[in-house]
Amino acid sequence: MKFSVGPIVVVALVVWSTQAPAIAPAATSPPSTVSPLLKLRRLVNLCERKDATSRAACGSYISGFVAGSETTRTADAVKVVADRVFNGAVAPSDEAIDAAVSKLDNELRVFCILSEWTAGYVGAVVVQYGREHPDQLNDNTSDHMLKILAKAFPCIKQPPNSP
Repeated sequence: MKFSVGPIVVVALVVWSTQAPAIAPAATSPPSTVSPLLKLRRLVNLCERKDATSRAACGSYISGFVAGSETTRTADAVKVVADRVFNGAVAPSDEAIDAAVSKLDNELRVFCILSEWTAGYVGAVVVQYGREHPDQLNDNTSDHMLKILAKAFPCIKQPPNSP
């Protein structure tokens, strides 16, 4: 059986398609001036709550911040040492480069996690920090996390002549 579309059907489809309501383009709004970054108030609230979802969100933010900070610090140390190797201040051997990176990495530390830690412990420090600094709760959390971590995990600097 052969199927053919007659001229009346074609005209009807054209008329119908032109009568269909046009799909309005998506409304575009001006860019938001609200920062997408997590506010300290929100993290304090998440860390205070006892439900599993909030605790997981609190712990995830803290764990991610710690990992990101440590990676960034090490990358900064590697970049500085690479410049020093290029300028002749550090020998271009694996041992010299590793020693220079390790030394600089330690010097750049703002917080020192030297043992097992839990995000719950840091979460409690976050809550305490929020209570001690209520005027800063609308700030971005990232602006305060290094201070919070330094309080939770202070670095004990040894005097130069210590064993």
